[in-house]
Amino acid sequence: PTVLSRPGFVFTDQILTRRKTGMDFLDRRTGGKCAAVSPAALATVAQGNRPQRAVVFKFYIAAQALPCQHNVTSTMVSLAGSEGRYDNHPPLPNIGMGTFRLKGNDARDAVKSALSLGYRHIDTAQMYGNEAEVGDGITSSGIPRREIFLTTKVWHDQLQHSDLINSLHDSLSRLKTDHVDLTLIHWPSPGDAIPMEEYLGALRDAQREGLTTHIGLSNFTCAQMDKAKEILGDTAIFTNQVEVHPFLANRKVVEHAQKLGITVTGYMPLAVGKVMDDETLARIGREHNASAAQIAIA
Repeated sequence: PTVLSRPGFVFTDQILTRRKTGMDFLDRRTGGKCAAVSPAALATVAQGNRPQRAVVFKFYIAAQALPCQHNVTSTMVSLAGSEGRYDNHPPLPNIGMGTFRLKGNDARDAVKSALSLGYRHIDTAQMYGNEAEVGDGITSSGIPRREIFLTTKVWHDQLQHSDLINSLHDSLSRLKTDHVDLTLIHWPSPGDAIPMEEYLGALRDAQREGLTTHIGLSNFTCAQMDKAKEILGDTAIFTNQVEVHPFLANRKVVEHAQKLGITVTGYMPLAVGKVMDDETLARIGREHNASAAQIAIA
């Protein structure tokens, strides 16, 4: 899966637990043990294949019901030589945590546990319905807010200018912070009901107001990226988050984003656990004393 070692990638995925989905595949694939609970576990395989630009992988492992050292763990790993820094703001960490489908105490405990393990990028969204719990996890962790890179996303029902600004204020209140480090448009407006000029203009205004340090896109096509670039002009587009994994390279979007100078965030790098069933990845893993998940990310 060479596409996964290309420069400028951020990968996201979630491994679901029996408690959440009625599935027990994490049990079956790990023998009842947590997989990849530390930053080093995923970085090991890729040490000899470092790209020139930052490559960050984000995926989630929710292991609530399993006999692990930590009940809920999440991991993001960068294969870059160094973390990117942005003026006086915290760097985008090479390892971090996503919170999709985590609710209530599971979300609080997952965030707190991840931060205790050393993770410093926490990713949430308005649609996830867990910003308050994510905020609780952060504030109870004892880690200073300035050391955490925090991302949220605006849902497509909040894309009118005033709605977007107000919804982001609400997100900050739930997250118990005065700003986030990155805000993404979760999806373009369905059917272009809200003009892109309006919601990207609102997102830029939110950045100018100090509500968010960086702004970006999610699930934007090549044509939509072109239009966004034209609308925003000199305002930097931090990332475009799209699905990327060994079974869906999404090369056209990836290459076009990179041509525009937009870092690609690829979610589901483990294809919701399917990489663990792939014999080719497993065979390569055996040759390198690594798991199929580590090979997929490397």
